[in-house]
Amino acid sequence: MDILNMRISLILLWIFATIAISKEFSISGFSSGAFMASQMHVAFSKDVVGAGIMSGGPYFCAMNHKLYAKFACTTSPYLIDVKILKRYTDQFSKQGDIDDTINLKNSKVWIFGGTNDTMIDVGVAKKVKEFYMNYIPQENIVSSFDTPAAHGFITNHYGNQCGIYSWPYVNNCQIDAAGEILSLIYGQLIPKTQQNLQNLIEFSQTAYGITNAGFADIGYKYIPANCKTKQCRIHMVLHGCAMSYDYLGSVFIANAGYNEWAESNDIIIIYPQAQRWTDINPHACWDGFGMSGPDYALKSGIQMSILYKMSQDFNNFPPLS
Repeated sequence: MDILNMRISLILLWIFATIAISKEFSISGFSSGAFMASQMHVAFSKDVVGAGIMSGGPYFCAMNHKLYAKFACTTSPYLIDVKILKRYTDQFSKQGDIDDTINLKNSKVWIFGGTNDTMIDVGVAKKVKEFYMNYIPQENIVSSFDTPAAHGFITNHYGNQCGIYSWPYVNNCQIDAAGEILSLIYGQLIPKTQQNLQNLIEFSQTAYGITNAGFADIGYKYIPANCKTKQCRIHMVLHGCAMSYDYLGSVFIANAGYNEWAESNDIIIIYPQAQRWTDINPHACWDGFGMSGPDYALKSGIQMSILYKMSQDFNNFPPLS
């Protein structure tokens, strides 16, 4: 009987480990975080069920060219040829460098660009929609390009006036972006409640092999009360340039609006943190342009692979009761 029980235990452990290997999650980001969120969404489409792209650009926008990164993907959207980006994307998919793009057909994406954004032109955000329409049914795409928002993460309760570009790069535009993103991806949600910042927990990012990868030592995750005793859905949020904890403290994490929805709907929010990275990346941006290497937008990309490991790490999920 002991041997039988041992075998059953081993089988259960194997099944449990297998479940933990591949866990569906969703992702959203602002500015450089939006570029990275799009990359994660496309490259890991087997596991990423939806994305929110705020003030960002289409997948592989820079195409490993500094000039495209500096101009086309920021203020000169007329230089972006979505047909070329699709060609690269399909090639990467065929080669196995990213997941099969067929996975995107059931995905959902929320896209936003502000008309007063002088950092990422609204036309760049429109290119995001043009790109996704090659893979995602139109009914699964929600986009907004007519709000007079400056370059900032938009909320309906906190931040600068909508059209002001200033620290802490959070703007009150009377739009609950976090709620809209999560509702699109997961369907009708329970009304949000108050966040409990005691549920905001530090975790070590050093365990993921972050040396020379542009990650801070510490990341953060918001674990709702109910998620301390059961498995919950996962949503990853990527900050913009100069918006990491080193720059803003908990301002972005506490005021972006995700935690309130997470608390009432049993969603764990992971907030990875970038850091200043030599002269190439002085403002703690995510790599949407190729500064970490030519495979920056592929599953093998150093930041991409680490973020994926974080999403799949069993430590981000409480044990089954």
